[in-house]
Amino acid sequence: MKTYTNLTVAVLSPLDISSPEFGVAFFELLESNPLVVPTQIGNAEPISELYEGRTKGVLSWSDPVLWKNTNTKVNGSIWFGFGKRHSCIYLHLNPKNCDQVLLKRFLLESCKLFKADFGYIHLMTQQEMESSETPYMFSYAIDTGLTTNDLKNGVPNLCWATVFGPCYENYRNAIAKLKSIAIVDHDANSDLTYLQLTDNIKDIISDYAEFNAIRTEAKEMIGNQLFCSASNPIAGWTPSFQMR
Repeated sequence: MKTYTNLTVAVLSPLDISSPEFGVAFFELLESNPLVVPTQIGNAEPISELYEGRTKGVLSWSDPVLWKNTNTKVNGSIWFGFGKRHSCIYLHLNPKNCDQVLLKRFLLESCKLFKADFGYIHLMTQQEMESSETPYMFSYAIDTGLTTNDLKNGVPNLCWATVFGPCYENYRNAIAKLKSIAIVDHDANSDLTYLQLTDNIKDIISDYAEFNAIRTEAKEMIGNQLFCSASNPIAGWTPSFQMR
């Protein structure tokens, strides 16, 4: 019996990214990464227009931008926030096509380009979706792509890789202490903190119980008030997002 798995990458930016300059810069970023470079592009389904480079691609830079790579089976979308809510960049792909080095590169480069408040990579499984430890609505939100409304209630859960922007600086020192159990890196230039819970993203499939134990310990070390829970669907602390 086939079980559900889906890999999601998300970037939430407080910037109004609707200007063509952002489009050119983002398409340049995509073109440098063979996993996510578009083969088709458009603004609505079905996505059928051939992608012929950033100069022509920027003509499609309007809300929403949809693209796909028919070779790597990646589907991407960008939803403009227009300074009122987060601009959101999402990738969805089958875990079988996962190159975590290229995914991590895409996540970090996109977070830096768009000065992200939050970003993540996560491999969602049926086991996690059905887990009694995490409300389904939290897992579903991560799987489909978090939004401003989600983050205003708090962080639903830690993902395999999570990027915390400057608005989470109150927790930077606590996250840094996770180096004893996870991979942590802070980029001073972009003021982004990267947290990765295990070496390999497919650890979520091979040993979900161990992955979840590390995640639970990490959340306790950071401070559970940052996260939503079944008993507290609105976290004890949330940042003040500054859309611009």
